[in-house]
Amino acid sequence: AKERERFIEGALAQGYSQEVAERGFALVEPFAGYAFNKAHSVSYGLISYWTAYLKANYPGEYMASLLNGYSGNTDKVATAVAECARLDIPVRAPDVNEGEVEFSLRYEDDRPTILFGMASVKNVGAAAVEPLVAARREHGPFDRIEEMCRAAEIGGLNKKALESLIKAGAFDCFGDRTSVLSIAGRIISLAQSETDLRGSSQTTMFDLFGESVEIPLAQIPVEEGATPEWQKGAWELELLGVDLSSVSSVSSLASLDPSTILSRDGIRADMNGEEVSLAGQVDAITNRYTRDDRPFTIATLKMVGGEIDVFVWEELQRSTAAVWQQGKLVRVVGTVRDRGEDRVSISAVSVDEHVVDDAASQLATAPVAAAEQADRRAAAHDLSSPGPIGPTNGSVASRDRDDRPIRRKLSLRITESGEPERDVRLLQQLVRTLIEHAGDDEVGMEIATEGSLIRLNWPRLGVAATDELAAELADLLGDSGRVALLG
Repeated sequence: AKERERFIEGALAQGYSQEVAERGFALVEPFAGYAFNKAHSVSYGLISYWTAYLKANYPGEYMASLLNGYSGNTDKVATAVAECARLDIPVRAPDVNEGEVEFSLRYEDDRPTILFGMASVKNVGAAAVEPLVAARREHGPFDRIEEMCRAAEIGGLNKKALESLIKAGAFDCFGDRTSVLSIAGRIISLAQSETDLRGSSQTTMFDLFGESVEIPLAQIPVEEGATPEWQKGAWELELLGVDLSSVSSVSSLASLDPSTILSRDGIRADMNGEEVSLAGQVDAITNRYTRDDRPFTIATLKMVGGEIDVFVWEELQRSTAAVWQQGKLVRVVGTVRDRGEDRVSISAVSVDEHVVDDAASQLATAPVAAAEQADRRAAAHDLSSPGPIGPTNGSVASRDRDDRPIRRKLSLRITESGEPERDVRLLQQLVRTLIEHAGDDEVGMEIATEGSLIRLNWPRLGVAATDELAAELADLLGDSGRVALLG
């Protein structure tokens, strides 16, 4: 009531009528439920300024603190690690000889480096690793596993936690991960034995000339081994929320274009139809054929925090075949496709290969000239012949189609705009959308051009003629056409 009275008095003092003042307050009043007073606004602004200043001037310290704040939330950790890659701040795996309970910062040749916190490894808590870190600080780095078992109170570290640390890379200083993992049970037994020995005060085996002699330490040899990189990556993704091996590979791509997406969670279903630039490492390649024998490739791209499928259609596949090989680093420009049920893929438009040598990292474009890329973006499928049928919901249609009855017909009409390049791009998007919704329903198309109507029928192209597809096509065509579902 007081605020209303004050508002009206102020309005009247400014020469407004009582009626206008009343109406003005009626408009302002609902906003009071979310209005910020000056003190609140200043506080937010000041915190924003501090945050921006710290990130700009102390990026290593800022990102380490941010990661500690996100500890336990693997999705947010993956996003923060991707940002570290963009800022050229390496994030290393946890390490019993260097790491801490939480994320920690090191400077290596004046370059900030963040070590993953051991307590942030899945199945491992702070209480399990605090005695280990305290013993290392007092003792110094451990040369052997046996030395660690004697010096550190790790009897409370259960086997599952120990195995998680090993898989995440915390014991890489002692040998290969698979080899160390095979002796996890013996490590637990020795650590427990040493803990029991300290508890019983039996620290000597015998006294000789008044001097105390330590009990000989049991030996746990670590065999030679070589854990595959894909296995390391899978373990890291499971236990850390991010494949650090892949991050170190793709991080050099971040400096090339700040808009390049490195993190898998940076590509969402609500971005459907948007063109994005993303970077990753080729992990798997599957070559397929459409029903009319047109080849295409599905490349699985490893990104920070996950993977995504990239569809490479015939034109692009032909000119970039050498790029799509396992282990290669690539930057892809493509269109986001929402495949439903939280599944998202990329329809590639262009690709660049990133070549890393011993001297320096440099961007080497794939054997596709810029002019060819522009032509490929503008090239439309030959509508006079049966169009290709592609995958739907992550699967790929086979060459032989079941003879199931046609239930509905999808009827499309496109009107030429007078801008050939625009029309060709629209047509290309339309065709890609259709082949990504393969099914058993018929498709017919009419093209209105120069006062005439050209009808096209694709007897071998089938789609799932759903209301959702019709809505997507209508949104795509806009004022340039119409969509109808028949039957």
